[in-house]
Amino acid sequence: MSRPTRKIAGAEVSAMGVGAMSFAEFYGPTTEENSWAVLDAAMELGVTHIDTSNVYGMGRSEEAIGAYLRRNGAAREVFHIATKAGISKDAAGNRCFDNSPEHLEAELDRSLSRMGIEAVDLFYVHRREEARPIEEVTATLVALRDKGKIKGFGFSEIAPASLRRAPWPRWRRCNRNIRWRPARPNWVWCRNAPARAPRWWPFRRWAGPFSPTGRSRPNGCRH
Repeated sequence: MSRPTRKIAGAEVSAMGVGAMSFAEFYGPTTEENSWAVLDAAMELGVTHIDTSNVYGMGRSEEAIGAYLRRNGAAREVFHIATKAGISKDAAGNRCFDNSPEHLEAELDRSLSRMGIEAVDLFYVHRREEARPIEEVTATLVALRDKGKIKGFGFSEIAPASLRRAPWPRWRRCNRNIRWRPARPNWVWCRNAPARAPRWWPFRRWAGPFSPTGRSRPNGCRH
């Protein structure tokens, strides 16, 4: 089935993608078989962009994708896969951001292993570590590309002021921002940015859990 497409990080992908956070029970209980059913439907409908992260279920989302790819040999040639790293925990167990070369590459290697692939199509810094110069982080991403581990890179939920300072190469770069009212200045600016800017739009968060009839449940039942 033919679907509208967009160019992201140098690749032509479907204008609408699959957000695989739900594969890790962020929005309610699920199973690996349910995740595979979503990917089956994506294949059938021509939806080719799959977005995941190392922290979605601490690898569970990527593992579900990897298991699907192993069961469906042709799927890797169809799906454009994006993953992320950069969210971590400090010694006290508190959430923190780590954009060091060591952390990003180690987490990327684990993601590639979970999904059983040699390179990811798009690799995002999930959150920017404020104390680390963005120029340094960009150099780390370029090095990962040169090693053949990623095909394109970008930054997730980053301020335009920071993005302007990134020394963007001419190839395959991307920025990802949520498209909802508080973030409007970001995604409006991204229309004219040197990087492509996919917007993730959390339909499920707005609509709430779905009933078997396909209608949203009453207010108060939303995630």
